[in-house]
Amino acid sequence: MSKGSIRHSFLGVLRALFAKKMILAVVCILLYTLLIVIVLERIGFWDTSAVKDTILWFFGVAFVMLVNVNEVVADENYFRKTVVDNVKLILILEFVANLYSFNLAVELVVVPIVSFIVMMNTYAGLKPEHKQAKVLLDYALGLFGIVLIVFTIREISTDFQNFATLKNMRDFLLPIVFTIAFLPFTYLMALFVQYESMFTSIEIVNTDSVLARYTKWNIFAACRLNLRKLNKFSKDVRLLRMNSREDVLALMEKFKNG
Repeated sequence: MSKGSIRHSFLGVLRALFAKKMILAVVCILLYTLLIVIVLERIGFWDTSAVKDTILWFFGVAFVMLVNVNEVVADENYFRKTVVDNVKLILILEFVANLYSFNLAVELVVVPIVSFIVMMNTYAGLKPEHKQAKVLLDYALGLFGIVLIVFTIREISTDFQNFATLKNMRDFLLPIVFTIAFLPFTYLMALFVQYESMFTSIEIVNTDSVLARYTKWNIFAACRLNLRKLNKFSKDVRLLRMNSREDVLALMEKFKNG
């Protein structure tokens, strides 16, 4: 933040976050998340003890998925990868490692040190000349992770009954369930973004609003809610200026036979 260029970029990010469309999108994901919570509460899978985990998931996963919605358009395997990423071994280890805490004196020493190492590691990763330092910091963080896992396993072995509870199982599964339940919303959001981008291009290229509307309707009729088809249309068919409805029909025929 001490650099003018960084401050300028940061202000640009803030302006983007408070843009009308962004605020509307955030309101939509808030409402959708609330819907998921209501459904999970009705089936007995959510209660007020999960409020903190829900908030962390919202800002750590849902909001990030919203910001990165273009990845859905670019990567056809996005949804499969998202599901796989949520059941990786590293996430299971992270959950287990976070079940127990050290005593306050140790936490007051360890947390600032680890936070500082993480910040240095992040900065080192930005510059190739700091590659050796990053490797060393990676080892340091890995060693700390191993110590944390060993400590947690010891705590579990001495107090297994408190570990093997339905609440712990719920706390582990909750982010996974939330993320999978959020995928349909992400799909619809990606569909909206792709349609909006394409339709905006059509409006720019075609000054005839009636013909532009006819073109958009034909594209929607051909692709509907199929994101793969829509992506294929945007890649394979170059949107040229339409001079008549016959041009639009010829464009659609080219897409169907392509």
